[in-house]
Amino acid sequence: MASATLFIIFLSGFASAIGQVVVLRELLVLFSGNELSAGIVLACWMLWTATGSLAGKGLARRVDPVLFLVLGTAFFCAALPATVVWVRASRLIWSIPPGELLGFGKMAVIALSVTGPLCLVTGCLFAFGLAAYSRQPDTAGKGTIRVYLAEAGGAGAGGPVFYFVLLPALSTLAGTLILTTIVAGLCCMLAALTRTSRHALLTPVMAGLFLASCAAFVFSGDLNAWSRNLQWGRTYLDSRDTPYHNLALLRSAEQFSLFANGLWLYSAPDPHTSEPAAHIPLLVHPSPKNVLLLGDYSPGIVAEILRHPGVERLDCVQPDAQLSEFIAEAAPEIRPAANRGRLAVVHADPKRFMGLAAPGSYDVVILSGGEPVNAEMNRFYTVEFFSGMKTLLRPEGILTFGIPSSPDILGERQALLLKSLYGTLKECFEAVIVVPGETARFFAARSPDHLSVEPGRITERLRSRGIATLYLKDFYIVDLLNPMRLSYLDSVLRRTMQVRVNRDLEPSCYLYGLAVWSSQVHPELGRMLELALRPEGRPWLWTALLLPMFVAVAALKKWGGRDAAVAFNTAVAGAVVIVSEIILILLFQIIYGTAYGQIALIVSAFMAGMAAGSGIGSMMGTEGDAVRRLRAAQVSLALYAGMLFALLTLFPTAEIGRAKDSGPVLFLVIALVGGILGGFQFACAARATGPDKGTVLYAADLAGAAAGAVAASLFLLPVLGIPRTLLLLGLWSVAAAFGSRA
Repeated sequence: MASATLFIIFLSGFASAIGQVVVLRELLVLFSGNELSAGIVLACWMLWTATGSLAGKGLARRVDPVLFLVLGTAFFCAALPATVVWVRASRLIWSIPPGELLGFGKMAVIALSVTGPLCLVTGCLFAFGLAAYSRQPDTAGKGTIRVYLAEAGGAGAGGPVFYFVLLPALSTLAGTLILTTIVAGLCCMLAALTRTSRHALLTPVMAGLFLASCAAFVFSGDLNAWSRNLQWGRTYLDSRDTPYHNLALLRSAEQFSLFANGLWLYSAPDPHTSEPAAHIPLLVHPSPKNVLLLGDYSPGIVAEILRHPGVERLDCVQPDAQLSEFIAEAAPEIRPAANRGRLAVVHADPKRFMGLAAPGSYDVVILSGGEPVNAEMNRFYTVEFFSGMKTLLRPEGILTFGIPSSPDILGERQALLLKSLYGTLKECFEAVIVVPGETARFFAARSPDHLSVEPGRITERLRSRGIATLYLKDFYIVDLLNPMRLSYLDSVLRRTMQVRVNRDLEPSCYLYGLAVWSSQVHPELGRMLELALRPEGRPWLWTALLLPMFVAVAALKKWGGRDAAVAFNTAVAGAVVIVSEIILILLFQIIYGTAYGQIALIVSAFMAGMAAGSGIGSMMGTEGDAVRRLRAAQVSLALYAGMLFALLTLFPTAEIGRAKDSGPVLFLVIALVGGILGGFQFACAARATGPDKGTVLYAADLAGAAAGAVAASLFLLPVLGIPRTLLLLGLWSVAAAFGSRA
């Protein structure tokens, strides 16, 4: 019976890991892919789970824990497909138009309502599993670590199954229905094998759930289409999950609109947008022959570039190969047409493409990377990326990109974002010009002699090249490039406070983009970020991050008991592990650009490591040595953060990215090591306290992780950058180690 109990706990961890990845991906689409939203979702998930764990501890004393463990696992799996539908219907329920950015309050309310039912059950399952296992013969004093190991092992197995089996072959909704079918079938078999009178109803209940899941899976295609229509409305045409994005294509009359992770990418046909984006950069250059277009570009831009008679070759670098396939299948009328060998489409990450293309190949490079409002897009606006682009340009070549802006009056936070981009470009190029408008367009060149936006010269080139346009007329160009407009923007950028240069490991544009977003949807959050942006606010920020930790440690040393100190230690370890996990996901996004599909593997590597670490901790030493080992585990977490800091210092992100095969494996190894240290710390904490404290430690671990997820997403990573955040994690770990009491 003990083995059967552990197997059910393993199944609950397996289902919970898949559920976490599924819900996180679905909510990221609803919340427009912003990293702040990921922190909110993870925090809600962990807080609800911690609450369920504490509630389940009391409930397990009054009910049959084995019965409720099986029923709870089955309920979780059955509720997961319903939760997917609930998330997709949230646009309709909360009246959220496609592409709208949500405020912090609405994000939190939706995340809490979505994760609540699932996570309360998940937390209760740990308490039921611990109670059920502890009541078995010869298990006294061993329950906490073994139950934690079984759950973590199941979670570690769930990610690879989702990534390698479910994601490539099935839609998200169909994958959750398969999960429900498998778990219900296994629970049905276990219920039949136990054959106790108390569990007599389990077999028919599980059998009924199994049959219902099979029937739902048969119609999963229709259910998926119905839920997508709830999500996007009557204009919904088609959608697809890729390693990079969730893609959704809408159609209104003859115009198509493409959304990636909930953010609007482009509409087509849309000459009002595509004509300036394509023609102005090529008109600034006197004779563009070879052009490079990077990112999730509009088909209309491709068509407009090819209208220039002097363009001999246009190379389009599209990271997501499935995006091109998706457009070709769902909307073939808007896909770019081949043009007598002038057009070449390369499916590669732009950072990897920099190492493949010959230096000095292009006259004009047009970046269509989207607005740097999240870490995924910020990676295209760093010193490292611009330096790579510079090597691809000919001596007189031009790099250009556009950022949504205000055509007339700039707010301070918008100006900070533009100035950060301007300063980042100036680190790499001698000549930089910013043209204001609804889209602020940046131009960069090696020398001022190769960069001019004089209106008369631009209009003359438009006429001499014989390009007839609908919207880009002479008066439009003259107004856009009016010297007074350029002078106004230059004066705004000069009087704006000093800003940080944007780098891979210090994503300042993401910070300034987050400030712009927050000022629109959550002014209070915007004011907090504004304080952090100012130089005089940074000492206060460091004080706020470090002082409470040392005060708590001092208080625990003087007044706290051992159990309180161990619980605090576990909460800090939970925060350190989750922030390390977020950092690895962010680094993978920065280097390889495919974190949307890799989240499951990185999370699973951490969970597998936790299972291994808890197993190692359960076999080491005696209970009298537990506090000493607990301190050692906490110091090891500090060394782990220091190791990551050293790795990023010694090996720039570009060098790691060039390791095509070994690089991703390195990420999984680092995640596995971090999980081992976290699991070892939990095992030591469980040995240092009584056997009845397992549920409390589990809740403390989750509560610390929830706080760390929000802090990392909102402040630590965008404000401090990755290296300083790792140093902060090391200081937290060392401080917590000294808070342990013998």
